[in-house]
Amino acid sequence: MIEKCTKSRHTLPRRIAATLRRCGLGPLVRLGRATLRSSAGAAIAVAESGRGFRTPQGSFIPHRLDMLRRRYEPEEAAYLAREAKGARLVLDIGANVGYFTRLFAEHVAPDGRVVAFEPNPEPFRYLVRNTRRFPNVLALPVGLAEKPGVFDLFTSEHDSATGSLSSNVVHQTMGSVARLRSVRVTLTRTEDLLAALGLDEPDLVKVDVEGWELNVFRSFGPRLARWQRTRFLFELNPAAMRGAGVSVSSLVDFWTQAGYRLFFLEAQGRTTPASGAEIEQRCAAAPGNCFYTSLVAQR
Repeated sequence: MIEKCTKSRHTLPRRIAATLRRCGLGPLVRLGRATLRSSAGAAIAVAESGRGFRTPQGSFIPHRLDMLRRRYEPEEAAYLAREAKGARLVLDIGANVGYFTRLFAEHVAPDGRVVAFEPNPEPFRYLVRNTRRFPNVLALPVGLAEKPGVFDLFTSEHDSATGSLSSNVVHQTMGSVARLRSVRVTLTRTEDLLAALGLDEPDLVKVDVEGWELNVFRSFGPRLARWQRTRFLFELNPAAMRGAGVSVSSLVDFWTQAGYRLFFLEAQGRTTPASGAEIEQRCAAAPGNCFYTSLVAQR
């Protein structure tokens, strides 16, 4: 199982310098560490402009660097690219700026479709911009949840492109001193939206919603129990789940009762079986708020 640490988001200088050199922006590295930190965002934007993919200035710089080099979450990318190949329908729930949405668009069948959901207005603007040249992508400015309505989405001043429906989640993952911002967003039930779009069983579903994954899965309604070929890839972040009031055991129980098997995501996008006991044991052994990983659910 690939175990990741949210703290790695804050280790910048060497990665920034190396990436700027690769992008032909080496002179900026000689300006010094303090100036490098403050100018890195602008430098990345310059590099992005020639690659047709943009990220918000307020996003985590390590994430922006990885996306720029197409090295963001490599295990997830390897798995998703393989599973999206030849797919007729892919759902990207929590699409953010569209990094994986574009990957899906490049791999689905010629008549395949990608539906991307992102309720946060700032990353949604980038999602639309980054997928504009892909006619097989439908980007929707809504979130998915068991209970529809209009709710507050909370973000941190340190990462305006990542948000949660609970301020507790932001504090759990970003630190208790994180200054919060909020924006009103629209949520709808997955079951209702698929019916409105005339869509049924997807081949692949990616879910990354900062601790609210179980709420999203419940919004699929009875459809999920009927589906046979769908594969779900989702993030397991115990700290975010605690902030959302969700236990790891409740997430495991949901999939067990729905008749799905769970797998750990491994290096190069491989998967290995994961029992409920193994998942909870690894989460319990993780240090503080550091640990997160990805799981796959399938028949």
